[in-house]
Amino acid sequence: MSDVDLATEISSIIADFRQGEIVRRSAADVLQFTDQIQRVCQGWMNAEERTLFLEGLRDSLKSQYWSGPKISIELERLLPTLRIGPTRSTWAILNIQDMYSSQSSLVNKVGRTDIPIISAVIEGVDALLYIDDATFTGKTLAKYLGVIAEQIKTIERRPSKILIWHLCEYSSEVKEVMKLPIEKLAEQGVSVLFHQVDQFRRRDADGRAAVAMIPSRNLATLPTVQKFLKSFSSFKKFSDSDLLWRDPKIVVNDRMFGSIERRDVVERAFLEVGCWLRSKTPNWNALMRPFGFVASFSEPSLGFGSMFCTCFNSSNTSPVALWWGDPDAKFSSLSIWKPLLPRRPQ
Repeated sequence: MSDVDLATEISSIIADFRQGEIVRRSAADVLQFTDQIQRVCQGWMNAEERTLFLEGLRDSLKSQYWSGPKISIELERLLPTLRIGPTRSTWAILNIQDMYSSQSSLVNKVGRTDIPIISAVIEGVDALLYIDDATFTGKTLAKYLGVIAEQIKTIERRPSKILIWHLCEYSSEVKEVMKLPIEKLAEQGVSVLFHQVDQFRRRDADGRAAVAMIPSRNLATLPTVQKFLKSFSSFKKFSDSDLLWRDPKIVVNDRMFGSIERRDVVERAFLEVGCWLRSKTPNWNALMRPFGFVASFSEPSLGFGSMFCTCFNSSNTSPVALWWGDPDAKFSSLSIWKPLLPRRPQ
């Protein structure tokens, strides 16, 4: 398949990204994005590796991009299981995040008139449905569960359960983060249930299952990487950590890429571009790493490395090259880069 054909296929995968907000992504946009990547990686990315990059980009987006129709299918599978009706449970959908959030966008996709949508807990509801696109650290969800727990204190007839529904959960450890608000809800007689369409760890204990990008240890000595790891004092403390890297000797059971060659090229490209963007940007957030945001400044990681993205917005836990930048931004370092999937601030 030619590069143009690959770019056309990629543009069709992401065709409804931020539909109505930005211009539809075209094959020309994909090729322009790849041109930028290749300029930064010109020391090693030849024509063959450029094609591998496009193949890997296609693989990962096909795996982790959620289009509107794909989301609707999963919502349609969920709703009949709730037992909604006059002689059954009275459900309500919570929409307590702001109007530009992924939650608000998903709630609007439900399209049902028999389930009320509420911005705060009300009397007479047996069960609450809390839907959102994904949870990575669990901190946002824990915050809103705490808000719900406080609201329920004022209700005489309380709901008996809350169902938390996500398209994707990236780690079972998020339950620990939510332990306190879940206990508060349990004290009020409210149980919290979880359902994820897809659930997986960033990497398994043996390093063999990969559903995120973790660059090969072979890249550890690259000058651009070493410069990045010296750019913050907090980075220097974990610059020698094995947790930054994937062991290239381990055979990966890959859910993101069709071959290890594609994974290697995409990971190297996003790593080098992320480090390059840092070198050109004075006001860089230390939580932002080449492969996306992390939970804390001290976390030994080059970024979460997911490719999770919905038609509503990009995730900031994906490579910064995908979503960071704005060529129209005046007097800002954002102007040096044009992302393929620009993120709307939330």
